[in-house]
Amino acid sequence: WRRIRPPLRASARLDLLAATYRTRPGERPTTASLLELQIAFWSEELTRLRKSHHDDLRHLLQLECDIDTDLMHLDTYIPLRIWQPRTWARDTLKTRQFHLEMERRRTIQIHEREVRDVQVKLLELLVQRAIMERERA
Repeated sequence: WRRIRPPLRASARLDLLAATYRTRPGERPTTASLLELQIAFWSEELTRLRKSHHDDLRHLLQLECDIDTDLMHLDTYIPLRIWQPRTWARDTLKTRQFHLEMERRRTIQIHEREVRDVQVKLLELLVQRAIMERERA
């Protein structure tokens, strides 16, 4: 079984982007430009999360299809005289199927939590930008 990829450390990537921005010679970043940089970063992070989740669900679906195929082949190709091993193999595959469904539910819950956190962060940044724009006007 392939392990689901751990999420990248978003705060470390944001710090690296901000540090790179600050080190440009002759430029001093403004609050508005850093805010725009953060908004762009978190938007990219949201897109990356959605793509990663899609890839993970596709992988889980492939595993589920493989298990279903094994179950169908088990009924077709194993002679009846070795009934006991066939039952054991079917139970093993059903157990794998059950664990796969649990993994799918866990993955969906983790994804929803991560997306919600990123959306909250994006919303906070957008509110900050709106406040800054209102103060400028």
